[in-house]
Amino acid sequence: MKVRFVSGPKINTIEHLQPSIANVLIASGLAEHVPYKDFRERLAAEGQGMQTPDPNYVHGVQWQVKEHSLVNAAQGSAFIERRSGTEVLYGTPDNFKDCPKSILVRFYELNKVEDPEAIAERRIQDKYRLEDEQKKQREREIGGAARLGLYQRT
Repeated sequence: MKVRFVSGPKINTIEHLQPSIANVLIASGLAEHVPYKDFRERLAAEGQGMQTPDPNYVHGVQWQVKEHSLVNAAQGSAFIERRSGTEVLYGTPDNFKDCPKSILVRFYELNKVEDPEAIAERRIQDKYRLEDEQKKQREREIGGAARLGLYQRT
């Protein structure tokens, strides 16, 4: 609120004060209300943007794993939170393709679910192990058959 002091050490000075303080000064006769010319002057005086930075604003992208959400109770005990600017998104790894590996690992640990990449790697290793076992079994069979004279190498 804009006021002009009519007495005291600040006589004839104009200041922008909080409405509660300005109303007390006006009621006590120490100041008088000075109306703004138009809305543009008021916005300029009060600051068009926020005078203090938004505490929820995030520079860049911030990732976090949150635990025990009622919203996500059907899917598990944890969910992923992605913050960028003032935007906050919640979800699972299916929703975020650019999620960091460390966040994915933490998510799977909390939900007691194995990482899909780890599952795929284990399947590949199991396939190679099975192929090796089958190859060794064939070699044993061929070796035994050769000793008995049932198999001839050409």
